Amino acid sequence: MLTELNKIFVQPTDMVICKTRTSEITQKELFLKVIAINELVEPFKGQRCLIDIKDPFIFLSSFFSLLSKEITIILSANTRGKWLDEIYNEFDFILCESGKDYQENNENIIDIGGAFTGAVDYEIIEKHKKTPPQFSGNEKIYFFTSGSTGKAKKIEKTLNCLTREVKTLDNTFPSVDKNTLVVSSVSHLHIYGLLFNLILPFITGKRWHNSTVEFQEQIDDLIGAERNCTFISSPAFLSRLDDKYTTNKIGTVFSSGGLLSKIAAELSSTVFNQYPTEVYGSTESGGIAYRQQLNNNENWQLFDNIFLTQNNENVELSSVHIKTNNTLILDDQIELKDKRQFVLLGRKDRIVKIEEKRVSLGEIENFVKTFDFVDDCVALLIPGKRSCIGCVLVLSDDKKVINSEDKGKLSRHIAKRMKLRFEPVTVPRKWRILSQLPMNSQSKLDTITLKELFG
Repeated sequence: MLTELNKIFVQPTDMVICKTRTSEITQKELFLKVIAINELVEPFKGQRCLIDIKDPFIFLSSFFSLLSKEITIILSANTRGKWLDEIYNEFDFILCESGKDYQENNENIIDIGGAFTGAVDYEIIEKHKKTPPQFSGNEKIYFFTSGSTGKAKKIEKTLNCLTREVKTLDNTFPSVDKNTLVVSSVSHLHIYGLLFNLILPFITGKRWHNSTVEFQEQIDDLIGAERNCTFISSPAFLSRLDDKYTTNKIGTVFSSGGLLSKIAAELSSTVFNQYPTEVYGSTESGGIAYRQQLNNNENWQLFDNIFLTQNNENVELSSVHIKTNNTLILDDQIELKDKRQFVLLGRKDRIVKIEEKRVSLGEIENFVKTFDFVDDCVALLIPGKRSCIGCVLVLSDDKKVINSEDKGKLSRHIAKRMKLRFEPVTVPRKWRILSQLPMNSQSKLDTITLKELFG
């Protein structure tokens, strides 16, 4: 797929790659934008750039421009201030859209707006046509996620890793019509969205819609007169579907970023007349396996050239999508059915996903304990139609006797402070206050009793 990518930039065509509400965008237009951005980022050649761009077309143009200038790309789905403070030393400058407000370090901010509104400089275009952007595959992309400690975790990928995965996906799902229009409810700042929303359709000649679906009612509006669409979505979105609104224009539905419940899979089947194809994997591992819950199927099927080996209590993954050593110990517990199929049994650590946002329960606890009126804290995943995080607090002695109104004010104060550091959807929504944490007969934390506090 790297060869196909380079060919596009050697001889871009009038093939439509992207659709907006009012127009269509071609390969040539993306080529022109890459060149325009090249002029902006030339002084930063060889440095590290955090891309904070929500518009898919502008993002992809910037992505290829930076890589062609040997600039390392930094991607983080969380771009909130406190989080960026943690990874500040990992990037040299930020590329953003017009109107993005960064209060500090403005000298290291490049507003991409000028490259998309100015007149076309044909002299520059002719110069770059002679030496079009080309890629070796060794270009680096770093994804930042919340690791097992809850601190920022840096995961290295190369362009080769991404294009190999695109090839695997294209070979695995050949039934996806080449003329399909890709519509999505997930962000391209996450590896799942980056691959499925943009890189896969761009290299394989499919089109994507440049608007992100936020509500179910938008789907038909974006599709318009299109007859065949592919919907890239998530368990969080699919679990909220209203079965009163159905459509027969979606040819394929993909879901990733977390496990899709059986209820959500059935709901999707009603709305789209098909079960979603679920993709299991992570930023670090890349895609591992896929399934459809048709006929109550629980088994996951490994992608080609992906292998799992049981090693005592650990499961070792071997994959060409992993940058370092091609092996990784999985955080999940699984049951191997045969060499190519398995069943997921659950996570081994305390990283949980809330609407596809990874968050460490330990990190939440440590943050809450920084308040001087909190002696102890336990964070729990509260399951339900919309899972959330609940916190059990033990207050310091001078705060232990407070009324219900003060308890509400206190929890709202903590939540407000947490939103400066955590994604809003991962901030605890339920709070309980105890005089002391319950222990079981083995003098260990009684998690069963804690969970009962939340019904």
